[in-house]
Amino acid sequence: MESELREIIDGLLCTNNDRIRCATEKLRKAQEHTETLPALCSLIVSELETQVRHFAAVLLYKQLQEHHNWELLPAAEHMESIRERLLQALMDEKQKSVGLAIARAIGVMLQHEQDRQSPWLVNLVECVCLRCSSEVQQESEQSSAIFATLADAAPDQLIDHMQRICELFANALIKGESNGNLATATLLNLAKVMSCLIPFLILDKKAAHTLLQLLPLFMQMLHAFAQKGDEYEFAIVFEVLDIMAEYVPQLLDEHMKLLMEFCLATASSKDSAGGIVLQLVSFMARIVRSMGKALMREQLLARTVGVIFELMCQERELDDDDDLFSASPAGNNSVIVATETLDLLALHMPPAKLLPPLLQLLEPALLSAQAQRRRAAFIAMAAIAEGCSRAIRNTHLAQMMRIITSGMADDACSVRIACFYALGQFAQHLQPEIAEFAATIFPALFITLQQLLDELSSGKPEPPHTPRMFYALESYCQSLQQQQQQQQQQIVPFLPTLMELLLPALEPANSPSVRRMALSAIAATAQSAKQQFVPYFAQMVTELRSLLVEQCPEYMWQLRNEAMDAMATLMRVFGTPNCAPIIDETTAYCLEMLATGPVDADFRRPLYNLLGSLSLVASNEQMAHVLPQIMHCIIAAVVGTEDMLPADCNDCSWDDEPYAVENDYMYEKEAALQVLKEFAQHTGSAFTPHLQSCFEQVYKVLGHPQNCIRQAAVEALCAFVLALHRQRDAEGVKCACEILMPALVKLLLEAEGAGLLPVLYGMGELLAEVKQAAVPAPMIAHQIFQCIENIFQQHMDDDDDDEEQQLDVSEHDELLMETAGNVLPQLGKALTPETFAPYFERIYCFYLRQLRQADQRTFVYGALAASFQSLDCYTVRYFDTLCPVFMGGLADREPAARQNVYFGLGELVYHAKEASFEDFPDILQALLDAIPCETNAPALDNLCGALARLIVTNHQLVSLPHVLPALLQHWPLREDVSESAMLMSAFQLLYTQCPAAIDEYLEQLLVSSLAMLHKQQSPNAESTASAIAFVQQIGKQHADKLHKVLQANSDFQPLMRSLGRH
Repeated sequence: MESELREIIDGLLCTNNDRIRCATEKLRKAQEHTETLPALCSLIVSELETQVRHFAAVLLYKQLQEHHNWELLPAAEHMESIRERLLQALMDEKQKSVGLAIARAIGVMLQHEQDRQSPWLVNLVECVCLRCSSEVQQESEQSSAIFATLADAAPDQLIDHMQRICELFANALIKGESNGNLATATLLNLAKVMSCLIPFLILDKKAAHTLLQLLPLFMQMLHAFAQKGDEYEFAIVFEVLDIMAEYVPQLLDEHMKLLMEFCLATASSKDSAGGIVLQLVSFMARIVRSMGKALMREQLLARTVGVIFELMCQERELDDDDDLFSASPAGNNSVIVATETLDLLALHMPPAKLLPPLLQLLEPALLSAQAQRRRAAFIAMAAIAEGCSRAIRNTHLAQMMRIITSGMADDACSVRIACFYALGQFAQHLQPEIAEFAATIFPALFITLQQLLDELSSGKPEPPHTPRMFYALESYCQSLQQQQQQQQQQIVPFLPTLMELLLPALEPANSPSVRRMALSAIAATAQSAKQQFVPYFAQMVTELRSLLVEQCPEYMWQLRNEAMDAMATLMRVFGTPNCAPIIDETTAYCLEMLATGPVDADFRRPLYNLLGSLSLVASNEQMAHVLPQIMHCIIAAVVGTEDMLPADCNDCSWDDEPYAVENDYMYEKEAALQVLKEFAQHTGSAFTPHLQSCFEQVYKVLGHPQNCIRQAAVEALCAFVLALHRQRDAEGVKCACEILMPALVKLLLEAEGAGLLPVLYGMGELLAEVKQAAVPAPMIAHQIFQCIENIFQQHMDDDDDDEEQQLDVSEHDELLMETAGNVLPQLGKALTPETFAPYFERIYCFYLRQLRQADQRTFVYGALAASFQSLDCYTVRYFDTLCPVFMGGLADREPAARQNVYFGLGELVYHAKEASFEDFPDILQALLDAIPCETNAPALDNLCGALARLIVTNHQLVSLPHVLPALLQHWPLREDVSESAMLMSAFQLLYTQCPAAIDEYLEQLLVSSLAMLHKQQSPNAESTASAIAFVQQIGKQHADKLHKVLQANSDFQPLMRSLGRH
């Protein structure tokens, strides 16, 4: 067999194609024989030339990869013989290439080894370790390379030998230190070995302790490789730290200061290679994400911020200043990674600790003569906008907005680009306070817009800052729609000038990119201005019609896509009355383009958006005709795999699992999921035939790697369940929740950070709306509660007596705790009081601990108050504890907190009943004292609601002569009309049970009740019916008073006539 294999190898190594084909066929047949493995071993240990022995080792490796070839050996002696011969060959081989090929073959054999303590394996490890420790440099280098190959092939087989291997690494480090060279090839290879074994280190405490003791010396080794400057070698060594941070982060914690000081010193050194700096900054970002509190504990945060900011001030390696946060490989430089790291610091660090050192850097940078430092200051402001939003809004917004306003006129284009980007980020994350600066922001933007139009009209190219300028304008306009009544007034004074500047940008003479950006800005303006935009509606529809064509040149595709998005915005803003004339033609266009238009993900995304907007303006009958024609395309986009790359793409090494990338297909999938959600929300029975199949297909992408796809899938699935609930399909809701709720719980257990929020929102919505059907099994309720409790425990310090540590919470963590905490009362709505009470008992102390933080009080008071209804009679258990808490909150400086306090105090009394009677006088007096001081309308509405609850609970304990005038003075309510139902209940109770006390106020009651009905302020149909019945009852029994009221208030007469007809 040896001679045959020798002949085959010679044939494969020759240059004659016919002979190669013949040898290949012979090899295929030879691989079927069990004698092949021993014969290849004989060739490997022979005296043949290196090329033949290397090829034999490669063939042996390929043959051993098939496990059955190993198992089919006729006797155990053959296996043992092969093991021993290969081990001997490994020790004797002088040629590195052959040795490594043999090592790969042995590595495969190790994978088949069942006994990790077999004498052969023990002997293998010992022999390799001894040769790695050799004083002969060539021998130690070659043996360590072989060891790295073995560890990479079968790391799990070396678990029982980790202590020996850690000792080998320790001795090599000590030897390198004594020789004055810690950047040797042997140490490099041993670092590869350690990287393979660290994931298993948790199984061997002794080896973990050994490695822990080695870390200071290992840091010296890292420093040596950093000084050497070879980026590839440094990456191999640094991977040890990366893997430790992932698998055994607790080992790094003890040496965190040493580790971070090395990273900071090396990253800030001008002698460090760019790739090395990039790795260090990326690692610091990982530390921020997973071990951020260690930075504060070691007092390294200020220095970290300083180093990060200096990196941001460097000259960029790219010319594309517009791409400030590029995810592409080309944009992967240290400036961008440093910016991303600052963004992470803002998300994971307490603003009170992060902002002071950063602001000290920003002030001189903004005044610097160097444009890159001014640019870095604006980028830094943009990076912290999301993570520090609350702190900026409360303390720094006015000053920063003045800086941004002046920065828009900076002489340097790169600075203007960064400034516009900062404004856009502020607009997205600092609502609603950002709207207060419209009077300074719009004029500054108008100047830039006018300059753009002037340059375009004179034939000059568009300035480089144009895309970011439009981004800032669009984001700011979008921010003004968040608080509709107040913020619409902010844009209205500027609307004529804004449209005068934007409409000329749409002219065909301008480039498609300028027209596209202007169109997007106009759509954002329409969203904010709403009905004030009506004078421009017809002109915009005409413009959009000219762009929504079936055929256009490729350079116009993006403009056509933007036109579809703009038309979708107009339909969502103006609804059926304004859009009725264009519904049919828009529907026909969508159907035609879906059938004959480009099969392109970037085209399908806005097309789906436009179809979704049609569901808001078209009738259900129209949508019933449309949906069957489009569902197959939308579902195909949802379940398609084009957004996933296969595992072997570009020689990837992951285990057969595809991975997601951000591409047009991903955005198409997200748009498809969003349009399905809209169909479920708005098309009623037209969507019913498609509900089940959509649920099944969307459920398949619930575990998608990309957070945006998971979020869209969660929202769509929840919308499907709510659609079933609206259709009163109890069985359908039950079946859907039995599938969906366990999946959401699983997502909560697996997701991290921002990925938790959409799942919590969706779960909370289902619990609040569907109630008991959303919890199909007791285990689901327990798992939901466990998720809430875990989030609280993970993001709150164990030492609840240390107020300073209680403040060391990032705004991101606060938001996560608020969102999870609000799910608790929603869970209560789905459970019986008996079931909910034990859960509340276990967790309410977490809420009370959060009262120490002023920013958390509104949330805590609200969550506790919303829980009392679900607790019902079990509220009695907590009255003595929580009544002082809410009484203390009456003086809170935050109006939203007081609003929740008033509501909570009323709910506490209402559900505690007799347990509250002893404290009635104090509670009543505190509420009465608060009325003349309260100036916030929603808070005052809830204060009236609390007084009404006291009346309903026990009107005999209420001083009606004092309370009724106060209530009627503020009735009807001004903003929080949901409390109207409780006030109406109180008045009805007094009218029937205590008529003498209320008789003198009947006319005033009639006026207020009719005013409430006239303004349609009832929170629901049931409350409206109750108010009508109350007015009619008074009218029958006191016709004279009703007549007097109607004579004095003629506006109520049509209303009263309509009530009479009913």
